[in-house]
Amino acid sequence: MKEKTVLILDFGTSNVRAVLMSADSGSIIDKVSIKSGWIRTKEGQSEMDALSLWEHAQSAVEYIIRQAKDRYSILGIGFSYFGDSLIAVDEAMDPLYNMIMAFDTRAQEEAAYLEGKIGREHFRQMIGGPCLSMLVCSKILWLKNHEPEVFRKTAYFLNIQEFILGKLNLGLCTDYTLANRKTMLDIRKKTWAEELIREIGIQREQLGGAVCDSTCVVGHITQFGRVKLPYEIPVVLGAHDSECGFLGLGISPDNNDIAGNVSGTYEMIGSFSKEYIAGAMKPVVELGCGLLQDSMVVNGSSIAGSYVKWFQKEIYKSPDTLFDDMENSLCYDGTSPIFFLTDNDKRSCRLDGFDTLAGPEQIYKAIIEGITFKLKEIIDEMERINEKPFCCIISGGGGSASDKWLQFKADLFQKEVRRVKNFEVSAVGAAIIAAVGVGYYKSFDEAVDKMIEVDKVFAPNRKVSDRYQDQYAVYMRKRDSYKEEICSTRSKKSR
Repeated sequence: MKEKTVLILDFGTSNVRAVLMSADSGSIIDKVSIKSGWIRTKEGQSEMDALSLWEHAQSAVEYIIRQAKDRYSILGIGFSYFGDSLIAVDEAMDPLYNMIMAFDTRAQEEAAYLEGKIGREHFRQMIGGPCLSMLVCSKILWLKNHEPEVFRKTAYFLNIQEFILGKLNLGLCTDYTLANRKTMLDIRKKTWAEELIREIGIQREQLGGAVCDSTCVVGHITQFGRVKLPYEIPVVLGAHDSECGFLGLGISPDNNDIAGNVSGTYEMIGSFSKEYIAGAMKPVVELGCGLLQDSMVVNGSSIAGSYVKWFQKEIYKSPDTLFDDMENSLCYDGTSPIFFLTDNDKRSCRLDGFDTLAGPEQIYKAIIEGITFKLKEIIDEMERINEKPFCCIISGGGGSASDKWLQFKADLFQKEVRRVKNFEVSAVGAAIIAAVGVGYYKSFDEAVDKMIEVDKVFAPNRKVSDRYQDQYAVYMRKRDSYKEEICSTRSKKSR
């Protein structure tokens, strides 16, 4: 009997991956990764050619199908997608402009305008988080203000999920997690936010089609673009990579005693909830839509990838060996005099306490500590919302390969950190969604029991943990002072 599998397309900010995964064990049978190229037009602007992603997806599927031959039974095709992206297309679904990426911060003035019109707290309650320049609603308004001809010709403002489904001739629809990341959805009502639509000056129909559960089967295909499939295969909608990742760590809507840490380009902390929590939206925590209509997700992020890439490019002389070198040389002991401070809108950062005696290792250590201090802020706030501490944190993703970083997290968080065996947590979560969507499993919990395994457990070291609590208190004071300085500077500039 052929082994039952699911084929996952994982759209990351750096690569498009195709993963053939066992539906019974969650183990990876085969995978391929194709690197994506960023286009940086100006400082703060990050774009990508959406058509190149579609081409990479076809090439990746072609490879998997060719390698698999007739040895496996593919139950369904599922997806994990990056969020906060904007693709302006015409009626033929052809892009009119490069995809504006999540990291892009060009729409600062537009974000400030929308926040002023909607109201800071009202926006947070409606959308689930603060109004930032990176949000899709801000980017749409930027197109209107700076690319009026593109804006005029745009038939639809799509995310990458809708764009790929459109290329598969499966119609325009999105799941709740990606609709949420379009930041045009009122998460209280699970409907498009009419106030934002009116303020930006677009039509409701331009936001796409229906919003559905992530497990929805959107159609059956015998061709993936130019790639002929061996037989007709159902396509499951899929979800935003963070929510896929939380599920791929074993985080369930029915258990809020644990939180997940998806460790990658963004360091994400999250847990699911079954209700809208009005008090959940704080500066470091956001509330969003979960995988199903009746679920929510409480989460926060600490940007990691771009800071590490900056260090690789500008400071470290051997970028190819960076991670091995740092894993061997660093010691996270709570004694560093350097603090890495960042801005909420990802526009600026500072090395506080830096002097010319500091070498590359000390700077890298400060960056990783700063990223992780932000995670502790998120965990503390989430525990306040839950009114109880998490019993443990489950981690996975590329960053979880570092034993030293996970031990540091356990020491700083003062709780057990468990690492899952399969690092490809977003792909695992997408595979679980697909397996449930096609009916192979009856529930997420049933699939999690079969497809996820814990590999290693890191317990906090009491002595080191105590030192890090003191250092974290210093970090918080410095962070608050830095935020006040930034706010004061921006206020002066806006006058």
